[in-house]
Amino acid sequence: MLSAFACGSDSGDAETTGTTAVVSDETTTAAEEIVTLPDYELDLGGEDFTILYFDPVKDWGWNSNTPSDVDAEETNGEALNDAVFNRNRKIEEMYNLTIQAVAAEGNIHSQLEKSVLSNSGEYDAALLIQQGMEKPVAEGYIVQLDDLFNFDDPWWDKNSLEGLQILGKTYAIAGDITFYDKLIALGVFFNKNMAEDYGLGDIYQLVIDGDWTFEKMLEIGEMVSADVNGDNVYDKNDRYGFSGQNDAVYELLQSAGERFCMIGDDGIPYLTVDSERAVNILVEIYTFMNNKAQFFNRGSMSIADAINMFMSNQVLFLMRPLSSLFDLRAMDAEFGIIPTPKMDSTQTQYYTSIGFTGAPLVTIPIDAKSVENSAKVLDTLSAESYLSVNDAFYDLVLGTKLTRDENSTENLDLILENRIYDPGCIFGFGDMANAFMKPGNPDTVASTIESYRSKVQADIDALVEAIEEN
Repeated sequence: MLSAFACGSDSGDAETTGTTAVVSDETTTAAEEIVTLPDYELDLGGEDFTILYFDPVKDWGWNSNTPSDVDAEETNGEALNDAVFNRNRKIEEMYNLTIQAVAAEGNIHSQLEKSVLSNSGEYDAALLIQQGMEKPVAEGYIVQLDDLFNFDDPWWDKNSLEGLQILGKTYAIAGDITFYDKLIALGVFFNKNMAEDYGLGDIYQLVIDGDWTFEKMLEIGEMVSADVNGDNVYDKNDRYGFSGQNDAVYELLQSAGERFCMIGDDGIPYLTVDSERAVNILVEIYTFMNNKAQFFNRGSMSIADAINMFMSNQVLFLMRPLSSLFDLRAMDAEFGIIPTPKMDSTQTQYYTSIGFTGAPLVTIPIDAKSVENSAKVLDTLSAESYLSVNDAFYDLVLGTKLTRDENSTENLDLILENRIYDPGCIFGFGDMANAFMKPGNPDTVASTIESYRSKVQADIDALVEAIEEN
């Protein structure tokens, strides 16, 4: 059965286009539509199909048990790993090719740039990260995808176009070929033992009722925070309501439904973080993060140490990418997972920030051996992921194997349905997102935004001009 929350599942009824067949009849509901795998007339004669990708396990220290979403060397009995292995072997047989996965060494954009400038045709596809997309787009290292893919197919995330499609042109898109873009979405893990010990009530119900807000989070956090050893210094030896890191600034801002920039109806990005609401929210976030009794900034502390504080009942709420499920699976204490909070009760839905510094996007290099063949292979790999890998992913991550309870499963669904794609982060306009990557003085929020206004606009103008010329 197909996952109800696979990428693009909200795009409406699928249509029969190209080689993608959708079988339905008068008695078949939209939820029961049968989607079949594309089957292009393609024979690559046994040649390599090389995919360049960013590996957060290698470069960021993600848990080594996190399966690869690009390739698996062998089956090992783990359903998700084996699903990736079987997907690749199936497509290899279909199109007579061999998939080669190459993990980037250093900056993935620079590695692709070097390859393209040498016209080597080394990479047939690249899963570039969101951060830094302005350069490959502006300098023409990747091709426009609009005529190569049908974005209405359910394995493409149409929501990602809100942050990627400038002037109606799309050079990258999120899709089901990778599940790392889901694992890098932000959630809030909560310590069930602490919630019970401090009589905090049903935290899941707060979410269901729409009452999980920033204010409620502060209120609950104050009930558990304490200078445990009484030395008047809040450090790793004390107890906290909330733990995160510097990038909690943009994560909580986007959790409130705000973005640094948006793309207008004319296809041109514009600054949005200068709105009165966004400024007020940033002031509240800065005030919170500067309160050492309320917010524990893990700073240079390792992920493992931060997880250990959570495991040791020193942290009630831990804001981390969903990938931390693999760290927490061995945890003795019970935990749950909920979305990041709304800013206030007037907010109509929860929003999920994505770790844009490592979230992957599907692209095709301009010097690929055959752009058309690359598109066909990527389309089929993404479709097979939608049809088979997603089942294993949702069973593992949305099932009780990692999250341990059905309430967490429901909340994870909610997290993945509402991911935000911010062009201000993706294209680095004015480098503003990086400037707000750490807590600052609440009194200077408005002036700081104003100081970046001209830089943001200059970068927007430059990118729009480059796209117009491509």
